[in-house]
Amino acid sequence: MKKTIIWIIIAIVLVIVIGIGVLVVKDFKQEDILRQEMLEFENLTRAETIDLDAIDQRIRELKTTGDYGVLEKAMKEYLADVVNVSVV
Repeated sequence: MKKTIIWIIIAIVLVIVIGIGVLVVKDFKQEDILRQEMLEFENLTRAETIDLDAIDQRIRELKTTGDYGVLEKAMKEYLADVVNVSVV
């Protein structure tokens, strides 16, 4: 009886640890995607000739979800304003 309870507790703890691990890995992937988007946007804006169509396309694409999606959208709206002001 005690062994069964111990195995059940171990299984529950293991499921919780795996669940937390999956969430952490997903969070790191979202953060990495956001960093890659920033680098890509920086490369587009630092080119000798600024390709506004490529920048516009990159701004319209959202690659992250959840809180990172909100952050990505806000970042891209800000960068779109900056590009529009500096080009004009």
